[in-house]
Order: sequence, then structure tokens, then C-alpha cells
Amino acid sequence: MFWGTRGFTLQFWIVFLILMAPANFSFETRENQREKTFASSTAEYASSALAYTEHSPIAINGNNDFALVAEQNSWPGNGTFTAPYQVAGLNITGSTGGEILFSVSHTTVHFVLNACLLADGSIGLKLLNVTNGQIRSSIVENAKQHGMLIQDCEKCSIENCNVTLSDGQAIYLHGSTNTSVWDCTLMDSTSTGLLIDYSQKCSLRGNRVSNSGDTGIRLRDSIECTVEENNLCFNQGAGLLLGHAGKTNITDNVVYNNTGTGIEIQASLGVKMTTNLVSNNSFIGLEVEGSDDLESVGNTFLRNSIQGLRTFSANGVFCNNNFIENFGPEDIESSQVTDIGEGNEFFNNFYDEWTYPDEDQDGVVDKAYVFDSNSDSTPRVLAHVTDKVHFLTRPRVVFPNHTLCSTYLYGVTNLTWTPTSDTSGHAVTYSLYAVDEEDQSISEIAADLSQIFFSWNTSTFEQNRTHSIRIRARCSDGCVRESRPSSLITVRKHILSVPRVIYPNGGEVLSPDFVIKWESCVDSWEHIVKYDVYISKDGGIEWVLLVENHEGWQLDVDGNFITAGTGYLVKVVATCEEGLLTEDISDSTFSVIDDEGNALPTQLMVWVGILGVVGVAIILLVFLVKRR
Repeated sequence: MFWGTRGFTLQFWIVFLILMAPANFSFETRENQREKTFASSTAEYASSALAYTEHSPIAINGNNDFALVAEQNSWPGNGTFTAPYQVAGLNITGSTGGEILFSVSHTTVHFVLNACLLADGSIGLKLLNVTNGQIRSSIVENAKQHGMLIQDCEKCSIENCNVTLSDGQAIYLHGSTNTSVWDCTLMDSTSTGLLIDYSQKCSLRGNRVSNSGDTGIRLRDSIECTVEENNLCFNQGAGLLLGHAGKTNITDNVVYNNTGTGIEIQASLGVKMTTNLVSNNSFIGLEVEGSDDLESVGNTFLRNSIQGLRTFSANGVFCNNNFIENFGPEDIESSQVTDIGEGNEFFNNFYDEWTYPDEDQDGVVDKAYVFDSNSDSTPRVLAHVTDKVHFLTRPRVVFPNHTLCSTYLYGVTNLTWTPTSDTSGHAVTYSLYAVDEEDQSISEIAADLSQIFFSWNTSTFEQNRTHSIRIRARCSDGCVRESRPSSLITVRKHILSVPRVIYPNGGEVLSPDFVIKWESCVDSWEHIVKYDVYISKDGGIEWVLLVENHEGWQLDVDGNFITAGTGYLVKVVATCEEGLLTEDISDSTFSVIDDEGNALPTQLMVWVGILGVVGVAIILLVFLVKRR
């Protein structure tokens, strides 16, 4: 039995796969189930490894040759559908690095290669013009070109295989039809993990493709293929790349932590994308270029570094998708979507930074989500539920908003925030906290709230202390997400000082042109204060407005509108921008004299003079009458 270094390598990958199996349990339900399948198949490898039989490279050309080689090696089966040839438990290890370790060409017989180890060849396995071949539960490693090359084949399948450390592609399908690659683990290839060229109606399902030197899965010049339930991660290019691969169905894949774009679709018409998770990729979640009539439905684009979606195509439909935290460097929020195409429809999508307001509570944000020359007129308040990832969106403080410089509060004030979405559909409750800016102490305001507003009686807090407000959301499964700090708020009673009238304040005798002065008001909330100035000439019975919304602390009075008199008063009314007002009036009346020094109006003085003369005449007349 051959074991040695090769056996050690096999044991390493067995242990590696077992340790890695739980790594994505929290990512999505189906991946959890798939990892169990990988673990089960790994156990098969371990048991079969104990029974490996060393064998030299095998090359079969034609049905007759297959029958001859099967007879020579005592392989069971006769090549029919019900009794395929069974090739199992072989350890074929290259000696020069230039051999093709297992090669079958120009056959139509049914055969199964099962639980074999193919290592250190130029190509681990090659099928050329083969129909009805099945490759199962085998390990291919250290291929100097491709791990597996499937060329011009039909109705072939590769299932539950591990292909690692290939210098080219891990698996390369070229010119093949109705061929499937299911539940395989493809790791550490120098180039693309799984490359499909000039093929049609091929199925790629349940594969885990990671750490490829280029793209995870790539389809070129192919049509009507399905890419479903694959896990594409930590590849050095895109997770999934389509070029001239029309009518491809991309469903239920998890594409994350790739160095390039998550999914890139180029010159591929009629592609359908449904319920995929595209997350944490270093560039864009989905980029669509020259690929008209795309349908993107029910996908989740989460925390991709630059944007969630860019489309340079036409007539696409994008609906029921989640766009969550797909922002650029330093988490600077900008549009998660770019549309440079024409005729694309966006509706019913969720954008985590655009969830408020919803005054009619119909689950649709009252304002459209606008990007470039397009918009989504029905953005959702809550995220669409997905089984791919459990994620809480961040609650955002609406008031006091973090864009404000400073806010003063006192008494009862309404704190408001945006709803948190749980992508698994769990119920969410909220707790509110005030964090003291000086000593960073945390005071709970309220807990276990189900609504997104709360009336806070700030008067229970110490005055003149500055705080920020934090909203902490918790789902019924125990996940927690906290808001960014609100703007700084200071608990302080709102007081506006009185604009004390300084001059004239009573007893003065003034010319018609005089200056009114008063004390500047102090607003405890630092609001801008403006003044309305009034004058009365009848001791306060009637008031005339001299100026409105004045911003200074004195006013030059135009004497053309002032007549002489003795019953003058001044009133100054101060108002802050929130409507709080105070006022002051001269302590007593003051006089205004005319140009001749009279304090009474000239006409009135004339009449007084006339009446005086008449009065004197009457007195003299009475005196003369009495003397007679």
C-alpha cells in the first residue's frame, strides 16, 4: 500500500476540510447543509484511502479499449446504464509531472471513476469526446496544467470531488453539453477555479470554489447553463464572471470575500439572477455591462467595498433585492446603485440608508430612491427576508440627527430613529442610551421598545451635561446592532433673557431724532435672537411698530415720524428662532420736543394760547361789569 508523503497530503486535506466545515454556518442555511455533505464525502475519502491501490497512468481510447482495460484490471460492470464500469480506489501518482494520469477518449460506454487519488500529473483527469462518464468522490492535486479537462463531452458528471493546487484551472469544461459539476471543492488553483468554454446546458451546483489565482467560476461563449448553490470565496478575481454566456441562470449562490467584483456579467443576454448572496467583495457586488434584459430578483448585496450594483446595460429588471452597506472607503455613504444604461426598471428594493419616513405606514418609504437619471419609486422600509445570511441593519438616529452640530433639550422631547431590519425575519426591539461626553458614563433611557420613537423626559437628567444618544437594536435570536452616536445634546432649560430698555427709559426730553438702546439678550440654547421695537405716544394705550426682526441692540429713530409729546414709551420684544420671547418697556414716559423746544404739538399750543386770551378777556369783562 502506498501512503508516504501522498498519504500525509491526503490526511492534511481531510483534516482541513473537517475543520473548515463549520466556518460558514452563520452565513446561510444551505451552505450549512452542503458542508455536511463535504464532511460526509471526506469520511469516504478517508476510508477509501486505506484501500488505495497504486496504479500507473491510464489512457483509454474508444469503447473496445475500455472493455479491454476493464478486463485487464478486473473492473466490474459491462459499460451499460445499469452496469457501468467501476473504476475505484486507485492511487495514480505521476513521476515526471508530464503525464495525464487518467484519460478517456471517444467513448460512449457508461463508467464511474470513484474514490481515486490522482496526483502530480500534467492533467489529473482528461475526458475527450466522452459520453456517459461519471467522476465521483475523487481527489486531484498538484496538476501542472488542469486538475480536470472535460473536452467535447456530453452527459458527463463530476460529483463530490476535491481538486486542489492546480497550476491552471481546477476543472476546465470545453465544448461540452449537458455536463454537470456538483458538490466539488476546488481550491488553490493558479488560474480559474472552474472554467466553462463553448459549452451549453451545463449545470454547476453546490461547489465550493476558493483561493483561485483568478476568477472562481467563469463562463465564456456558453449558453443556457445553470450556476446554483455554489460557494465562491477568497478568489483573486471575480467570484463569478460571465462573458458571452447568455440565458444563464444564477440562483442561490453565496459569493463573498473575493478580491474583485462579486459577480461580473459581460455581453451576456437574458441572464437571470435569483436569491443570491453577494457579500464583502473588494470591488462591486454586481457589475453588468453590455448584457441587456437581465433579471435580478431577490438577491442580497451586502457590504461590498465600492457599490452594490453598477449596470451599463439596457432593459433590465431589478426588484425585491437588498442593498445593505455597500459603500466606499471610510464608510462614506453614497448611492449603492449606479445605472448608466437605458430602460432599466427598479422597484420594491431595500436600501438600508433609505428607510425613512413612512408616514402612511404602508412599508414603502415616502420618497423615491434616486440615482443617476433613474430611481426606485417604491423603496422598502424593511429588508426582504433571506435564508443566506443573518444580518441586522444599523438603526439610524433621526432626531437628534448626527448631522446637527449641537442640540439643547429640556422637558419632554421625541427621540426618533429608523427601523432595524433582520434579514432572517426575527422580531427586533430597541434600547436607548445617553452617553456622557465628559466621563463616557452610560445611562439607560428606555429598553425593550418595539416602536421607533420615544418621548424622553430630559428634565430627569442633570442640567448642563452633554450627551450623545445611542440606539441598540436586538433581534429575538440575540444579535445586536448599535447606531452611530447622535449629535451632541446638552440638557439645559431654555431661557431667553429680557431685553432691558436702556434709553430712553423714562423722564428724558428728546428731540424727534433719537436712538433707542437695549440690553442684548442671551439665549441659553444659543439661538439667534431678533428684536421687534415699538413706540407709544399715549402712555402705552396704542403701540406702533418701528422695526421687525432687528438684529442689533439699538435703533436710530426717524424724526419725520415723531411728533412732540410727553407720553412716550418704548417697548422691545425679543424672539428666538424657536419662538420663545421676552419683552421690556420703558420704566416711565419720556417727552419729545419739536424744533422750537416745545414739548406739546404747535397746533395744540396755538389753541391753548387762543383759549387763554379769550379767558383773560372774559375775566376783564366780568370785572368791568361788576364795577358799574
